[in-house]
Amino acid sequence: MQRVESDPPRYRLWLTRFGDWSPTRWNEAPPEAVALELVADLLYSAHDAACFLQGFNSQSLKSATPLWAVALPVTVRYEGDATRGARIEGHVFEEIDLALRVGG
Repeated sequence: MQRVESDPPRYRLWLTRFGDWSPTRWNEAPPEAVALELVADLLYSAHDAACFLQGFNSQSLKSATPLWAVALPVTVRYEGDATRGARIEGHVFEEIDLALRVGG
């Protein structure tokens, strides 16, 4: 299957805990970290990811808590999608009465 990558790059943001490391700037990445929690189940642009990291990590620099936000570049793939010329079998949906859904 052909891989379809997102363009421009997208990122997932994770809160991490790091060990023996002393960051001095918000845009540094720990050499080794443990992923604790996904910030949100979203894909972020490079700009949006950088904005979040700047805000979160700047606050982390001021505290003694070893929490750090990390942006991971991800590739978006559409598994199961067709390629040009492929024989496909589409999904059959139940019939619905759209008139009933317009007002409600």
